[in-house]
Amino acid sequence: MPNRFQARVEEFIYLGDHLRIRLALAGNDQFVARVPVTEFQSSMRPGDLIEIGWRDEDVRALDAP
Repeated sequence: MPNRFQARVEEFIYLGDHLRIRLALAGNDQFVARVPVTEFQSSMRPGDLIEIGWRDEDVRALDAP
């Protein structure tokens, strides 16, 4: 994947068929990734450092509030 970063897991939010995972990434601790429950690695815990990546066509960026 062309976009790869190290991130720290901050919080998991269970929403039925998917999780929202709040991450600290590139100086922002409000980065949110949406992950289907079936693809979630259950060994992941808040505080873990992980590497994340995504394809350009899978990103949606929103203005900060």
